[in-house]
Amino acid sequence: MHDRAVKASKKPATTDEFIAKWQRIVDLMARTVGVPAGLIMRVDPPQIEVFISSATEGNPYKQGERTDLNTGLYCETVMKHRTPLLVPDALKDPQWKHNPDVALGMTYYLGFPLVWPDGEIFGTICVLDTEENLQASTYKDLLYEFQQIIEGDLRIMSYAAAREQLVRLELEEAELAYRIITDFTYDWEYWVNPDETIRYMSSSAERITGYTNQQFIDNPALRWEIIIPEDRNIWDRHYEQERRDPRFYEIQFRIRRKDGEIRWIEHACQPVTGPRGEFWGLRVSNRDITARKEVEEALRRSEQSLTEAQRIAHLGNWDWDIVTDELRWSNEVYRIFGLQPREFGATYEAFLASVHPDDRDAVTKAVEESLADPHTSYSIEHRVIRPDGSERMVHERGEVTFDETGKAVHMIGTIHDITELKKAELESYRARRELLRMERVSSMGELTASLAHELNQPLTAILSNAGAALRFLQSDRLDPGELREILQDIINDDKRAGDIIRSVRAMLKEEEREREAIPINNMLRGMFSLFHSEAVIRNIEIEMDLVDPSPVVRVDTVQIQQVLINLAMNAAEAVSRHEPEDRKIVLQTRPVDPGAVQVAVRDFGPGIGEKKLARIFDPFFTTKRSGLGMGLSISRSIIEAHGGRIWVENNPDNRGVTFYFELPVA
Repeated sequence: MHDRAVKASKKPATTDEFIAKWQRIVDLMARTVGVPAGLIMRVDPPQIEVFISSATEGNPYKQGERTDLNTGLYCETVMKHRTPLLVPDALKDPQWKHNPDVALGMTYYLGFPLVWPDGEIFGTICVLDTEENLQASTYKDLLYEFQQIIEGDLRIMSYAAAREQLVRLELEEAELAYRIITDFTYDWEYWVNPDETIRYMSSSAERITGYTNQQFIDNPALRWEIIIPEDRNIWDRHYEQERRDPRFYEIQFRIRRKDGEIRWIEHACQPVTGPRGEFWGLRVSNRDITARKEVEEALRRSEQSLTEAQRIAHLGNWDWDIVTDELRWSNEVYRIFGLQPREFGATYEAFLASVHPDDRDAVTKAVEESLADPHTSYSIEHRVIRPDGSERMVHERGEVTFDETGKAVHMIGTIHDITELKKAELESYRARRELLRMERVSSMGELTASLAHELNQPLTAILSNAGAALRFLQSDRLDPGELREILQDIINDDKRAGDIIRSVRAMLKEEEREREAIPINNMLRGMFSLFHSEAVIRNIEIEMDLVDPSPVVRVDTVQIQQVLINLAMNAAEAVSRHEPEDRKIVLQTRPVDPGAVQVAVRDFGPGIGEKKLARIFDPFFTTKRSGLGMGLSISRSIIEAHGGRIWVENNPDNRGVTFYFELPVA
């Protein structure tokens, strides 16, 4: 045969240790499979040798026997095709008519190829029998495993032989050894002689630099000429240092490839000495680390972006190893706490020391609850005390990791400095309060004329009754009963004027009020007492349709009064455009499920277009010729703050609109 399968080059000798091991394998294989012959065959062109033969009864093959190739052996087919071969009965297949194995009575064959690591055929491992062996066929996987074991041993033998050869070559000629190594490396390797000439340059030089290894050999200075000017000083310092003190050095610099591309190089050099210590030059390894540098730069930018984002957002992160009690903070956490890393003990107790004394118990409780229950997240707002005595308000969140026994072992989280947010919320709250007050002032300003008229009536009555009483006292005839009635009228009119003044003062006061339980109908009647004169002046009919008994709500009475007056004034503005006989407003209360009361203010004005209706509660949107457009927006805020809702609908008969709001009953 002339196939490459049976060609053989010099290979390492098989040691006695491996021969003994393989003998045990073929013996075990033959006994397990139940065949007379188990063999390891080794090719040695132009012959094939029985290298290992099982010590089993009926085995006709003797160790060391040789047979010429190209004689139709089973093993030749296996080696040629490099695939397993199963011949159940050679007598039934004319292909094996001249097979020497058949002449020995071996008509059953199962064999696998054995291959050296470099791809050359070693031989085969096989079992043979004098008849078809169905049991043997079931052990095909077992033979495969034996094949893998033998080939593993061949790899060990090859690698051991290669190492021995390498040692010999290094001892005989260091340069040759270096070539063997560097020719198979991915890095750009070279050897520089003491006189700066190049002894050897690996072929990877061209892959990394774009210049051939011969170009470097012809021009040794090309090694530093391709370094970019910005990094040349790194090379110069390194060059001087390695000449003064030859030892292992490692530096990084950038080169410009032949095609102009910039690449990062990690340069390592090691002095080479002869058997007697003489300096033979430098062996250099240059690795292209551009991809690594790009990853490092991307990571650096990412970390920088994260740090900057945390600084901007005042949001830091922390990591607590509960088992070792080691607490790690990001830079932003240190900034929030006003500490330097060297000033922080990096433990849970050190963290607690910075928590405001009044908040420590709450923080401790929140931490303990999250450590005790995997379903409880850590989330708390608390204050911290900085070393300079200033306070910061923070919001912490955390998640706990538990081990397989349910023990808390690790906790990570974030800490957000919400000091400025809290200040902004306070300022916003104050601004909303002032806006509410100004809206009330505006509403009361619109009612000035009617309030003056409303106050004028009791004051005029008081003046009239006081004059009458004075005349009674000056007359000769004094009727005590009639005088009593006059004085009672004065008292009643005074109370009426006082109620009006108190209502106005309550609307204009700025301080916060407690919510109180009050019948909703009383709220509408109170609003009506303020609005009554305005309705009289505008010649508007007010109809009250109030449910009995009145549902009770728990509200800020001044704020709900503000909503009612705003809705009533809007309704009055709408109907004032009609003839006096069509000027009408209906105030209505109705219970609604579940547990709420509905208030409706209906006017019979011109209505509101659909586009405007959709924006009616938007801040600064108004359908009136004057006004800021904040009344309805504020009204919605008030109602929603009380857990209710407010909306508006055009009336079905196309006469005006109805504003509705609902509040939960107390």
